[in-house]
Amino acid sequence: FEPIGITPSDFANRCFNSHKSWERLNHGWLVDRTVVFPYTDDYSKPESAEAPSFKVSNDKIAGWTTRAPHSIRLIGFARVDPMDATRHKDMAVQELERGVQVLGLRGLKLHPLAQLFLDSIEGELTRNVVKRAGELGVPVIFDTRNISTVLRIKALVESIRNDPECGTAMKGLRVIL
Repeated sequence: FEPIGITPSDFANRCFNSHKSWERLNHGWLVDRTVVFPYTDDYSKPESAEAPSFKVSNDKIAGWTTRAPHSIRLIGFARVDPMDATRHKDMAVQELERGVQVLGLRGLKLHPLAQLFLDSIEGELTRNVVKRAGELGVPVIFDTRNISTVLRIKALVESIRNDPECGTAMKGLRVIL
């Protein structure tokens, strides 16, 4: 293999070199910044009936992505399960708000297949979460399964776009598939 000469950005280079213990982390400049979000694993399960899914995972992601030196490269996204609202009204929306406003996460990841809301993507629970993400001005990444999932997500976004009561949400709504 031919070695690739990668030069880190000046700002990041100065940040990593500002502390002796961070210098060893100053590598891997093929990617300047990357998005990090929770995976569906043991941490994604609620600790109790009153706790939202992904609470522990969101805390862990925030711990890694909101403090130097990792915050220089990592952009933390929250993850919620819209179906949490079936256990407690607004639970998923409240966890999104906590993730963004308290933890400092900068986006939202939704996975309809993993959280079993594939058939209700266009439903009120998912709509409330996506609408609130738009109001908070954070992007939403949807994991998509196939074209039918994409079409459902499109219908969801169009329903928010065509609702006059969602003006604030539409100004900040950015959806990534």
